[in-house]
Amino acid sequence: MAKKSAMGKIKDMDDMLKLLTGKRIKDVVPRAIELFGEELVQRLLKDIPARPTLDDPYSVLEIRSGASDFIVQAAYRAMARKYHPDNLDTGNEEKFKHVTEAYEKIQRIKKGG
Repeated sequence: MAKKSAMGKIKDMDDMLKLLTGKRIKDVVPRAIELFGEELVQRLLKDIPARPTLDDPYSVLEIRSGASDFIVQAAYRAMARKYHPDNLDTGNEEKFKHVTEAYEKIQRIKKGG
C-alpha cells in the first residue's frame, strides 16, 4: 500500500529524489559538481524535464502539443477532478488553478486568440 501512495506523489525526477533522499535536485547539484564535474552534471540535468509552466499549457495537462479537443477536454476534466480543492485525497487549490489556466489558454490558442 505504501508503494501506491508514494506513486501519487511522484510527478518528476525532482519529486523522486525528494522521496528517496529528502533533498531536491537544486540541493544536490553543488555536491554533484564537486564529485563528478560540471560538464557531466550539466549533461545529466539537461535530460531532466523541467516542471511544467503555463508557457506550455499542454505539458501542464500532460498531453502532446496539438492534441484534439476531445483529448484536451478529457485531460482537463481528469486533472480538475483530481486536484479540485473539495477532493480530500488529492485536492490542491494551487495545482487546480494552474490546470484551469492551462486549459483556458489552450482554448484561446485553438480559437485563434
